[in-house]
Amino acid sequence: MTSSFIETMEDHMKLVREVLRKLLKFNKCNFHKTSWDYFGYHMSNELKGYGPIFEEQPIDTVYPEESPDAKVSMNCRARGIPTPTYKWQRNNWDVDIKLTKEHYSMVGGNLEINNPEKSRDEGTYVCIAYNIHGTIRSREATLNFGYLYPFPPEERHAVKVREGVGAVLLCDPPPHYPDDLSYRWFLNDFPEFITLDKRRYVSQTNGNLYIAKVEPTDKGNYSCCVTSNSITKSVFSSFISLIPQADRSKGYVPDIRVKFKDTFALLGQNMTLECFALGKERKMTTKKSNLLTSM
Repeated sequence: MTSSFIETMEDHMKLVREVLRKLLKFNKCNFHKTSWDYFGYHMSNELKGYGPIFEEQPIDTVYPEESPDAKVSMNCRARGIPTPTYKWQRNNWDVDIKLTKEHYSMVGGNLEINNPEKSRDEGTYVCIAYNIHGTIRSREATLNFGYLYPFPPEERHAVKVREGVGAVLLCDPPPHYPDDLSYRWFLNDFPEFITLDKRRYVSQTNGNLYIAKVEPTDKGNYSCCVTSNSITKSVFSSFISLIPQADRSKGYVPDIRVKFKDTFALLGQNMTLECFALGKERKMTTKKSNLLTSM
């Protein structure tokens, strides 16, 4: 292109920009609601820029201690004109990316932590986004380290109980975090998990297996399977032998072994109240105000 043509184009662009500015300024034809793109020039109500607005904020994160990834990311994204700059704080202290490049790195607004360490990285994080028009802080998000240790290898004592009498097999889960465990039991061979019915019940509060009335077919070796949903890990206890012993008695008075605690829930939220009794020919009811429901 010749220099005169370039100068003419530049003058033309300047003229177009000036006309659009005046139209926006005087609110002609609702141009303030419209985005314009003229030879790559963006015109809108954002002509003068605006402060950061979050599109994604960090969330509470549980990092499995045994994770093979050896990396965790705390996500943050904001829009603004000019493009926002980011920084992070941990426990109200700035995270210095420059001094710890091997450990911390930034991808956009995301904070990536390489080879996370509990003593060094666990805590409360905040993302800060800023430009010349303002500064915003994200909600606080915690980074915790999840774990589920194995059961102790020691043998468990056999449980001998009369037929027709109730029995409780204790799970006693090992140390763990967080407390979002689920429980199952299997009999003799994995993965033959016990089918629950009116006679057998597994508490999802403590993991114990409750048998209301022991029968000869209950004889066998039982193991408690504990699963951490947060870190997708399961562990199994040593076997507990259940040995039913013949007894001709007619039974005994029902004994409630699983009781629900005071429980609070939001309106419309689903909730589970645990209740299970040992005994023969049990009849259980729940009562709420004047409502009586048979179970």
